[in-house]
Amino acid sequence: MGIGLYFFIGVAIVVAVLAYRIYFMGESSKVVTRHPSLSGIVEPIKPSGKETAPVTGICGMCGDQVTMPFKCKFCKGLYCSKHRMPEDHKCDGV
Repeated sequence: MGIGLYFFIGVAIVVAVLAYRIYFMGESSKVVTRHPSLSGIVEPIKPSGKETAPVTGICGMCGDQVTMPFKCKFCKGLYCSKHRMPEDHKCDGV
């Protein structure tokens, strides 16, 4: 392994740390690149403004609200993990 590989690994680590700070800590205006070779690589990530809500649904069998419901491929209904199988929710599509 040559010196070039270590350089690219170092650049990848710097970019990953800056991306982490921008995304999770919201420091988009405080991004400073100290090395001249990184000036064209690192750009602040601009938030889209759209916050996505977690996928939620109500089980078609028991009525429980679930964060990640299962969708039946036969009847297209949403079900909890207990009723996800067609035989558990008495699927009409089978």
